[in-house]
Amino acid sequence: MSDPPAPHIPPLFPTITQRSHVKDWGVSIRALPDASLCMVDSIELKKSIGSKQHEYILVRVRHPDSTRFAIFIVDRCPSSKISIRRLMPSQSITSGSCSPSSPPAASDTVTISPDGDESKITAGQHGPCETLSTLTLPVLHPTVLDFSTLLEVVNSHAPFYTVEEYQCYWYAGATFEVIKLEYNATETVNTSTKLKRASCKGYPLKKEDTTPALKKEFTARKCLYAKEREDQQRARDAPLVAVGSFRFECCFQLIINI
Repeated sequence: MSDPPAPHIPPLFPTITQRSHVKDWGVSIRALPDASLCMVDSIELKKSIGSKQHEYILVRVRHPDSTRFAIFIVDRCPSSKISIRRLMPSQSITSGSCSPSSPPAASDTVTISPDGDESKITAGQHGPCETLSTLTLPVLHPTVLDFSTLLEVVNSHAPFYTVEEYQCYWYAGATFEVIKLEYNATETVNTSTKLKRASCKGYPLKKEDTTPALKKEFTARKCLYAKEREDQQRARDAPLVAVGSFRFECCFQLIINI
């Protein structure tokens, strides 16, 4: 017997492969009434085998109304083309500086599978790949609301793509590390792969650890959105409270008159 169809919820279960900027996706997630009930089940750090050796994360989310996982990938690319060869340390030494005068905006996107087929959004988007590490969440689980907030925070922290630091390796790795520490997740490293994390063709990329700053920004943004939801709920409840008070006054006056 086949699984029942997933509910049609575009931010999680679209009818076709859907690709959105993380900020746009975050807005749609915050509009979902049951976003706080959708839990992240696992996260994988993936790396393409091809020449670019692109890194990204694969996420599985449980929805309370579906037996299927919502499956999507998150990755960073430049909004304009930059040669991957400029990542090589030897290029920096010979050319003096490999930084463009005006770095392009980072294109941080969520790509969602319409039917749970991971290959459509992994190999289909970035070619053959291998898993570097997997995070499992035995106790604490971020909601999809939390996760979308984190993606926005990482994007806002470094909105431009720079080949020396704020590239795909940084975006995927930073998101992975904040979830790992914030939710006490268990990391399982794939020891069978020869691919190395945060490296391009064997060249390791050295960069500052931004995890502490991102954790702080993540907490602040979560509190901000929580307050906004409370304010919106109070605004929705206000007319009901006013109507209830009016009816009570009418009944009270009627009793007095009687």
